Amino acid sequence: MFCRGEDGYHFNIKMVNPTTGEETNKKVNSMNFDAYRLMIRLDVDNHLFRYHRLFQQYYVDMYVNLKTERLNFIRFNQSNLRSDEYIHLRDAIATEGHAANIGCLTNLPATYVGSPRHMQGQI
Repeated sequence: MFCRGEDGYHFNIKMVNPTTGEETNKKVNSMNFDAYRLMIRLDVDNHLFRYHRLFQQYYVDMYVNLKTERLNFIRFNQSNLRSDEYIHLRDAIATEGHAANIGCLTNLPATYVGSPRHMQGQI
């Protein structure tokens, strides 16, 4: 699909200020990278859309990559998300089971679509 040898996404891509053209301290996440790659531009032909079913598989792979990146962020930043302060979770562990039997707890925030807290908020 990328016959010119374009680089794919990696964690160390720096954002570029569009007005000055200089690199910033922020890094590009996979969602922004994929959105830039899929953007329709009038002056440039986007060859990805010509691959039809292969493009659909590529798009699904991009989506899975994005979800994996988000879940890894949530998993490795539990202390920054203050997951130990969830009162309802502590109550459930105290009344329904032992924390040793549960394993490694990873709390998904309500902003993560599909998490139990998000589904509860949709009622």
